[in-house]
Amino acid sequence: MRRHRPLLGGYLTAGASAVTLFYLIAVGSPAPVSVIGQRLAGIAIGGALCAIGAVTLWPAPATAPALDVLAGRLDQLARRLRAVSGALPAAAGEPAAMMPVRSVIDALEERPASPTAAERAALYLLNDTERLDSLLRRTNPAALTGAEREAAARLATDVQESSAKLTALARSSRPAAPSRPGLPGTGTGVRPYSLMARAAIVTANISRHVGVITRGSTASSPQAGTRFTSGTSPRVLLVHGLLRVRANMTWRSVHVQDAVRLGTALGLAVAAARVLGLQHGFWVALATLTIVRSTVSATGRRAGQALAGTAVGFAVAFAIIEAAGTNTGVYAALTPVVIFAAIYASNAIGFPAGQAAFTVAVLVLFSLLAPAGWRIGVVRVEDVAAGALIGLAVGAVAWPRGPDAAIGPAIADLLDASSRYLTRTLRVMAGGQASQPGAGAADPGGADPAGLARARQSATSAAIVAESAFAAYLATQPRPAAVQETVSYLSAASRLWYAADILRTMPASEPVSSPWDTLAPLARALVDTADRTARRLRGQRTLPDGSAQSLLRADPPSYPEDSLEGWIDDLTRQLAPGDEVIGPWDAGG
Repeated sequence: MRRHRPLLGGYLTAGASAVTLFYLIAVGSPAPVSVIGQRLAGIAIGGALCAIGAVTLWPAPATAPALDVLAGRLDQLARRLRAVSGALPAAAGEPAAMMPVRSVIDALEERPASPTAAERAALYLLNDTERLDSLLRRTNPAALTGAEREAAARLATDVQESSAKLTALARSSRPAAPSRPGLPGTGTGVRPYSLMARAAIVTANISRHVGVITRGSTASSPQAGTRFTSGTSPRVLLVHGLLRVRANMTWRSVHVQDAVRLGTALGLAVAAARVLGLQHGFWVALATLTIVRSTVSATGRRAGQALAGTAVGFAVAFAIIEAAGTNTGVYAALTPVVIFAAIYASNAIGFPAGQAAFTVAVLVLFSLLAPAGWRIGVVRVEDVAAGALIGLAVGAVAWPRGPDAAIGPAIADLLDASSRYLTRTLRVMAGGQASQPGAGAADPGGADPAGLARARQSATSAAIVAESAFAAYLATQPRPAAVQETVSYLSAASRLWYAADILRTMPASEPVSSPWDTLAPLARALVDTADRTARRLRGQRTLPDGSAQSLLRADPPSYPEDSLEGWIDDLTRQLAPGDEVIGPWDAGG
């Protein structure tokens, strides 16, 4: 099965580490021009051997347990849809406890650069299952029309097919490429804004996200919108990558912060090695590259682990060198063993063990190629200590809280941009001019199509930055309760641009029937609530009172669930912050 990878995406970015390492070794190990050919030949031979090994030795990647969890969730939802349609007894549609989601979240952790398209799709799919679960919990089968029951049966089939594809992939089979349905029409007799119509939209998105997971397409990104075009041509993939690059060109982007932090640390490491005349300067830079993390606390832990592991490795290597002396045969025999141990320990045991094993491997190789005795071990300990100190110093100055400080403002920016995008969309779809005084306050730009395009671009960029911040935030291993609240805010913000895209691309046969005079108060309440929540996410304790307050206290809902007003009302309610303050944006979080 052919798998398409996005240009300028996670895999290409992950290769930057290899390029950086190559450059650091070249800078830290000066050599005459005459050896350039030998070094290039060595790189070519090593790369060829690695490629052969990657293709012939266990080439199939391990399957994340997230697929089983997501497939199980889709099975539950398919049974409930069948119960809604009348094909199963009502008891089969009773809401059950949704399966654990931590493995889905964990799939985004510890990535070399950013989540892959399939990993992002898994997170979006999780969000879709929660949306569909929420809609089905509120659906009364007795109130459905015959057309809506038929639509529920079709949706159950679609969801079950998606579950089967994930299950097949989790069992290491290669499923056929799934079809990519457009925005589904639910048939004559289904109310355009009813719960079942909205469930059909979510189900279509589920199919798209499953297609991304099983095929590796790029179509499951926030900027793709609801009615995106599937494409794997070089031009489409390049545009996709450049869009992500453009969105992240801001100081609020965790990628920019990480790049500046690491670049500064590596520059100082190379300069320190030159100024202090350290024998193997590239070890200082390599230690800095290994130690620097997105937060100063994580960098400190990593530095302590690196120093402890290096010291243990030096002790083991010292014993080996003392026993073997200058016998190169012993070192040659030990080389594959210590290299295996270094790779295995790093992946199976942890960073400290890997650092110790890597130190042993380095000293054994030096003893084989350029014998220097145990003193080379002392040099390595010194260089690792120097790199650790440099990494700690830079980490303490450059965004010391890292993603913990970035995630709240990133979601807040997404809330602001998405709420204004949705409001502007409603204004355009509802005919533009408001007749009542002050109705335009929710959307100062009015019904300007060009303004709508700019609003969507702004929401797109904010979604990309928030997604990157969330992936980096997960890698810091935050508290589960904080993760859950962060996910809820990110999901609520995502639903705004999701709803705006649906309305923006709605067929002409399903126009927005409500006039702007009716939608303006709802739009104003939506913006007020989004602004109130965004201020909390930015750590601003003084929250303004807006017209959203009375609306949010209304119970039952103020608008019918099968109306556009009911949809917007639902979205507004989802933005209201909870009573408990546990997010990373709060003091002490």
